[in-house]
Amino acid sequence: QAEVFPYPEIGNEEVDEINQLVAPVEKFFSEEVDSSRIDREAKIPPETLNGLKELGLFGVQIPEEYG
Repeated sequence: QAEVFPYPEIGNEEVDEINQLVAPVEKFFSEEVDSSRIDREAKIPPETLNGLKELGLFGVQIPEEYG
């Protein structure tokens, strides 16, 4: 049976690159981001936005094939 929208294959080099990006992001969110505060205040604090900027996540280009 053919898949309508098969998942794209990811090579080892791409997996390594993704892991290098994901690890610091996970650490930032687990140590620095207060999700309850964001939900309660319905806004993202400037320090969180600055942290995301420092991680280089503003303007990250994700190929369309990945969503």
